[in-house]
Amino acid sequence: MREFMEKSLPKEIKDLDYYRSCHLTIGRLREFLAENQDLDDDALMLVERVHDVYYNEHGWAVVYKKGDMCYMLKKLEAFGEIVTDAELQESMNQYHPAWCITRYADDKKDVYIHLHY
Repeated sequence: MREFMEKSLPKEIKDLDYYRSCHLTIGRLREFLAENQDLDDDALMLVERVHDVYYNEHGWAVVYKKGDMCYMLKKLEAFGEIVTDAELQESMNQYHPAWCITRYADDKKDVYIHLHY
């Protein structure tokens, strides 16, 4: 038997156009790579982990995408398990537009993607 505790989820981003003017885009990524041609092909791209408070208390929104967990829950339904809409929503992958990309003086090998300024 699965245990599920429903929790508050972040708002959903319905229109990404606002983010195109001030967040990391493919064009800005290309510029960064052109300016940092010394990066090796095996350089890692590390993504900033932001605290849940940004989503829970400051109204940050996310883009929801169905990932592996959604499909696994759907398979449970085929075996007679009851899967609620809330469980499916919570199991979705959540994405937020990246703010910028940078390098640090103490790590010339890798790049870092910020989710906020």
